[in-house]
Amino acid sequence: RYEGRTDVTPLVVASVGSWGEVTATTVGSGTTLTAQEAGLFLGVVETLVSLVLLISWIRLRSRQNKVVDQIDEESITARDYTVFVEDVPPKEVFPEEYKSHFGRFGKVYDVQLALDQGSLIRLFGKRADHMIKMEVAEAKLAKFRKSTQLKVVKKMKDKLKDFDKKVLQLRSKSDFSAVGAFITFDQDDHLKACLKEYKQTLIGKFLPVATRKLFKKRYKIRVSQAAEPSNLKWENMQVRGFQRVWRNAFTTFVTLTLLLISFSIILLSKGLKESLSQEGGSAQCVEAPDPDSEFAQQEILWYKYSSTYAKYQSMLACYCVIKLETERSYCQPYVENQARLQALTLGSVAAVAIMNVILKQVLIFLAKFEKHHTVTSEERATALKIFIAQFMNTALINMAVNIDLVFFFPSLQFLKDMGFLTGIYTDFSSSWFSTVSEQLAITIISNAFVFPIATLAKLPQFIVMRILMRNRVLTQRQLDNLYMGPEYVLSERYGIILSNLFAILLYNGGMPYLTPFGAIFFGLLYWCDKIALLRVFQTPAQYDEQLAVATTSLMPVALTAHMGFAIWMIGYISGDTFEFPGLYPLPWPTILKERMFKLNILPMLIIFSVIAAYLAAIMVFAPLVGAILGDILDKQGAKDEDEEEEGNPSFMEALENQELKGLETYDIKKNDRYRDSLTADVDESLLKEEE
Repeated sequence: RYEGRTDVTPLVVASVGSWGEVTATTVGSGTTLTAQEAGLFLGVVETLVSLVLLISWIRLRSRQNKVVDQIDEESITARDYTVFVEDVPPKEVFPEEYKSHFGRFGKVYDVQLALDQGSLIRLFGKRADHMIKMEVAEAKLAKFRKSTQLKVVKKMKDKLKDFDKKVLQLRSKSDFSAVGAFITFDQDDHLKACLKEYKQTLIGKFLPVATRKLFKKRYKIRVSQAAEPSNLKWENMQVRGFQRVWRNAFTTFVTLTLLLISFSIILLSKGLKESLSQEGGSAQCVEAPDPDSEFAQQEILWYKYSSTYAKYQSMLACYCVIKLETERSYCQPYVENQARLQALTLGSVAAVAIMNVILKQVLIFLAKFEKHHTVTSEERATALKIFIAQFMNTALINMAVNIDLVFFFPSLQFLKDMGFLTGIYTDFSSSWFSTVSEQLAITIISNAFVFPIATLAKLPQFIVMRILMRNRVLTQRQLDNLYMGPEYVLSERYGIILSNLFAILLYNGGMPYLTPFGAIFFGLLYWCDKIALLRVFQTPAQYDEQLAVATTSLMPVALTAHMGFAIWMIGYISGDTFEFPGLYPLPWPTILKERMFKLNILPMLIIFSVIAAYLAAIMVFAPLVGAILGDILDKQGAKDEDEEEEGNPSFMEALENQELKGLETYDIKKNDRYRDSLTADVDESLLKEEE
């Protein structure tokens, strides 16, 4: 298919593109293989692969659910007894009033109010960071005894006094508004009764609220199960409603802007590459001058001044492929042009990698900017943002800039006239595989090695830094941090895992060589992370199941996208049509009809339809039915639920017997992360001096 082509790499030969527009080829010892036979074989293999992926996901999800249930049954935490109440009155409400209202469900053990103390917590965090810097400055002064360092320490102490004054002013404030309340029951069945009564359905939102459900007979409150005490981000609790909406809108805008920049870089690279590419590839060699002709060089040079640069490079390539060794001086422009093309290809890959690094850091910041109420929700948002941005940057944008969108949407012609839409491909043809797929493959394959190796590289870096710096650090805190190692960021890993998984599954139906590189990526990542986690990183925080469950929930989406692209790619190969009864006569678009009813992709199409229907059911219809018929379903399942009680002891018994895991209370003053913000010693005379 590609014999003699100088513009084709082994990656292209190993793809479906090698069967794009051929009817038959010779394989092995003279055996002829028709395109229909090849397409049928690829269709069967792809169907088996998809079934294996589907079965693997079902087993993984089943095992995951069992592990989550087992952990939940074996552990007792404060969350098992606590609800979080929102839309509470901001002022003049006391814990006794909450006990009175929720006491009808059972004994209330404790009530803790969430106040809008975020500014105080953040200010004290800045004060703590400043004190760490001041520690280092004082250590330098004690060691080097320089007058300049004395001035630095004095300046930092003055700044610390400013922090203390602000902290004292905020602590003395007595009119903090309530943004929520944590109600801890003595029995877990009391919690379930409360959640059941306050469960809001879609129909229920439009119905009058029963008087007994109104707090103080006038406040329409919302009740949900509370997060773990250690999982809460108290400094963000007051960020609600419109504030969350505009913050989410801002992060979306910044993310889209960065992706637009990446799109522009790839578009510019594509334009430069096309200006250097050969026009028509080796097909132009049919009309090229005979390399053995006496006037071949003059005839090729004539193309340089009478035709396009791409045409000239095509003729020069036809000549230099044969005469490069003997006419190296004449072929120097060809060699330089090929070098520029390779540099542009690698530069495009490097640009995508750099943009991924920038995107990752910016998106981590943006996830924090959104002010999530729990650590888990912030980590999940970070993981999903990294996944979506890097997946689009790695796998979709490069494909999008090469699609002839005007062919599908003629109304976009004005964008093509302005130079924004420069794509020329309307299908996964052999030409697409010989140009676009190569850069996609290099980008995806490089990602399979870069992140795992970068993770493992932290080990020698950690050892060298520890050896070089252990006698140079000035404070005990610096020495502790040197030996503790960097933080293990789980959300970043989930985002990159999802990005690579989706990119590989999206294209490996037509580019099967991506599959072993996917296996290499996950194998490398497992071992590199295992080594680095044991030898480099700090012991990570304890997470709940939300990140893992969110990741496995997205796998059917990846499988559906994989099968859709595989159907379209393999369906491009010539094959017999299957006239499906009842469906084939319908007025389908011609290009869709040609693909959907090919015999070689029929099994895949059936599986694809089943998975797509399943996704529609669980993502659209199930939540809708649950929201509308929630009360009816709850009543029908109440009996079964009662039989499946965990049998937890009372909160008092669990507390006395030390059966509770993690933090035992929602009192912020007993949370290690926030205790100092509200109780740490600050010189109160500073406030009196200011008065």
